[in-house]
Amino acid sequence: MLLDDSYVAGMSAAPKTLQILVVDDDDVDREQLQRLLARSGFDFQVTEAQDAELALDLIGKGKFDCVLLDCHLPGIDGLDLIEQLSRGSMPVLMISGREDAAAATEAIKRGVKGYLVKNDIRADTLQQAIFRAVGNPAQIPL
Repeated sequence: MLLDDSYVAGMSAAPKTLQILVVDDDDVDREQLQRLLARSGFDFQVTEAQDAELALDLIGKGKFDCVLLDCHLPGIDGLDLIEQLSRGSMPVLMISGREDAAAATEAIKRGVKGYLVKNDIRADTLQQAIFRAVGNPAQIPL
């Protein structure tokens, strides 16, 4: 995913910090997403949850601009959690360990803003996917 010039030009010099919730049962994957977000050069504040129950609890206590949600979670599956998360206006990006056209299609039908394969994610593509999901960060109210 690449940002076009008009999108980049619309960004202010000091956009707000985006609050990101990473929901993944794998410690290594959560750490990798944290590193990629830090490497992107944008100011992301990241909160982690290892399962759907903790994610729902955190969402009930705070405001997140975007959720990075693993497709396969123990207990409540990521696809089932989408419906609970998308009832509000919070954008969700589905993150999966494998390319799965059926899961991607189902996730998009349920309201996710994008589907990313973990092994293919780079810092710039993750940042761009988040920006597209939330809209231009410079236009997000503080």
